Amino acid sequence: MSDKASDYVLRRATVDDARAVATVQVESWKSSYQGILAPEFLAALNVERRTEGWAESLAEPGRAAFLGLTAGGKVVAFCDAGPNRDEPKTYRGEVYAIYLLDEAKRQGLGRALLRETAAWLAQGDMRSFVVWVLTANFPAQKFYEALGGEQVAGKPIVIAGVAYTELAYGWPDGMG
Repeated sequence: MSDKASDYVLRRATVDDARAVATVQVESWKSSYQGILAPEFLAALNVERRTEGWAESLAEPGRAAFLGLTAGGKVVAFCDAGPNRDEPKTYRGEVYAIYLLDEAKRQGLGRALLRETAAWLAQGDMRSFVVWVLTANFPAQKFYEALGGEQVAGKPIVIAGVAYTELAYGWPDGMG
């Protein structure tokens, strides 16, 4: 097992990576959102259904996802981003998703992925960016705060018929 970010390889995802991205998303949701989202909802998450969605997303122009892979080539993390789709509009870019398998957490990989993604956003004139996180996801909030993100907005969201609140963390000048 790796113990630091340098033990991983980062690369940009392609449409061919859709299943690997879907697998990381489903597995990480089932562990990271346990006790936050309904168990029935988490149990129903399906890699095949998510693969189709990721194939479409990874083909979208103006959007990019970066992968974190083990030395053996297993995808254990990803970060997906593009233009800001919501408020606050003063932020040009948005990190749509960043997920890591439990085995890859707390080793610097998430930080490395977010920095790589922030650099890509800055190259596309989206230096300022936001990422949305459920208020009940305290580990993610601490992660963003440790990387200089500041709470800049909040909004209600409904997942599987249950109301939650999301917070936007923003980097007005990028990650520097």
